[in-house]
Amino acid sequence: MATKTSTASARQAAYRVRHLKEGSDCRLDMVVSATTAAALARMARHRGVSRRAVLEAAVAAAERLVLDGLADDSDYMKPVTG
Repeated sequence: MATKTSTASARQAAYRVRHLKEGSDCRLDMVVSATTAAALARMARHRGVSRRAVLEAAVAAAERLVLDGLADDSDYMKPVTG
């Protein structure tokens, strides 16, 4: 039985290496609430895309909101004069 486990883990490690392109992808390992997982699955199913695509779009949209807020509400985006 140990051979099957090591073989399965070796296949899983090889899969991860193949799918993590250097510099372009990053593996996230996290636990979310069942409600959040269900919402993510529903949105993906509704749009006909992967959960990854939904998550990436949501993070990009949230980042745009934050950056737009910085541009309007703070000196962060203003030019430095001297």
